[in-house]
Amino acid sequence: MMTSWIAALVVSGTIGSDTTWTAADSPVLVEANTVVIQGVTLTVQPGVVVRFAPATILMVNGGLVARGTPADPIRFTSNQPSGAPGQWGRILFNDTATDASFDEAGEYQSGSILEWAVVEYAGGELPAVHVESAAPFLHRCLVSRNAGPGIGGTVGPPLSLRAVLVSHNASGVVVSFSTTVAGSTGVVLDSVSIVDNAGDGITATALHGTGNTLELKNSAVLRNGGDGVDSAPYFGSSMINLRATGNFVASNGGRGLAVATAHNVTVIHNLVQGNGGDGVFIRGRDQVPGVVAQNLIIENQGKGMTLSGALSVTNNVIANNAGNALGAAVTGTVSGNAIVGNGGPVSITYPGQFMGNTVAANAAGTEAMILLYANASLASNNLFPRAAGYTLENLLHNTAPQVNAPDNWWGTADGAAIDALIYDFLDNGQRGFVSRSPHLGAPSTDAPLSPPTGLLVSRAGDAVSVSWAVNPESDVTGYKVYYDADGVFPYDGTGADQGPSPVAVGNTSSFVLTGLPPGIRHVTVTAVDGEAGDALDFFHGHESWPSRPVAIPE
Repeated sequence: MMTSWIAALVVSGTIGSDTTWTAADSPVLVEANTVVIQGVTLTVQPGVVVRFAPATILMVNGGLVARGTPADPIRFTSNQPSGAPGQWGRILFNDTATDASFDEAGEYQSGSILEWAVVEYAGGELPAVHVESAAPFLHRCLVSRNAGPGIGGTVGPPLSLRAVLVSHNASGVVVSFSTTVAGSTGVVLDSVSIVDNAGDGITATALHGTGNTLELKNSAVLRNGGDGVDSAPYFGSSMINLRATGNFVASNGGRGLAVATAHNVTVIHNLVQGNGGDGVFIRGRDQVPGVVAQNLIIENQGKGMTLSGALSVTNNVIANNAGNALGAAVTGTVSGNAIVGNGGPVSITYPGQFMGNTVAANAAGTEAMILLYANASLASNNLFPRAAGYTLENLLHNTAPQVNAPDNWWGTADGAAIDALIYDFLDNGQRGFVSRSPHLGAPSTDAPLSPPTGLLVSRAGDAVSVSWAVNPESDVTGYKVYYDADGVFPYDGTGADQGPSPVAVGNTSSFVLTGLPPGIRHVTVTAVDGEAGDALDFFHGHESWPSRPVAIPE
């Protein structure tokens, strides 16, 4: 067969005994479909290049151990002179393949593995690395420029991906959870980067039951054309356990993190930023308690968060999203959240507890900032009114029990002014009544700090003057001035005479920055209290979310 390369070894058909491809065999040409039979192991040594003729598949019914090194990675690639997606088939691990095994510390011990390997230019409709109820270990691999999904298939035993880069494929990781394997199934993606794929970054489909786990930790899901993470049931009774911790999910074309039927939810310490749709969408299907805590959900083009189920929603920042701030149909507590600067209201559609939150600067047109569709309890919140419009609207019928909303700060201590901020039975006889007594005479110091308001920026030569209104909270002890080039969090500019962003300026309401380098175009300000001082201050409310960045005049 004519090839574009001179192959040192040409293979096809059956590999029926333990075989090793060495550097001396490289490049290896797979000229026709090849199968590693059950009970047999193919070992590929560091530095080997494996080239595939068009449409050819390497089927693994036994073991594949391909362990490269940083200096000598293994490469599975096309046999064509100029590589392009779809020029060969795929690597297929069937259900008889030897699964990877690990010790108690999670370190690889034996079984099928791809490590320091590149898989490129493969695929079609099926993934380039394709599993069918198999569980090889993928570690420090690059799966890129394939015509179909980079990695995927039907997951039986737990599938582990660690420190893998999946990029520039038709989609990133596409898995469905098997009903044919006893026990729980799942996929663990640890420290992976799923970036710049044309479709979704991660797609997970549950076929049946509740033992299906999608675990994503310490990973980046960025700039994919569809959703960052999309998970849905195949049958109505199927659900997915979601564990998402410490991830950066940003700049995807669709939603950031979406799970249509969730069971046993843990979503903690994620940054979900700048996605083209909603930030987080989680629909719980049962009353198994879950937690959504200490996440930054910011600058998304859709809604900030839409949540349902038995979730506890605590200490999140939901800020500067273009759509509604929060849709909460949760039976747990919504507490300690900073909900600021969003394009629409908070909608509460289930009778849970909404307490200790700060709600401020959410533009909502003619709508109130908080819409009540259920008899929830609202207490101990700081509710900063807009310049016009209602703060709270009760949409329940007048036959519903009264809504209790005691001990809230409404931006004023005047009872008549507070009543004017609430749309209820007193305004429309068809609506239910809201009892707001007693009300606070000053902002609660237990709720998160609010962003400073009234930010003004001017320039006189090299000096950029910044001023703002003093925060109303009694526990504010100072402010920080942030500056950067693009006005997008984390506002991490450098070069000012006063030091890198942020600059702690003390308990003042104005400051002058000097020496800003060219390209620094935006300034913003936060408030801090006496307990501020660590990386979790935004979540614990000890540092406010920044005010809307203001452009520095030319």
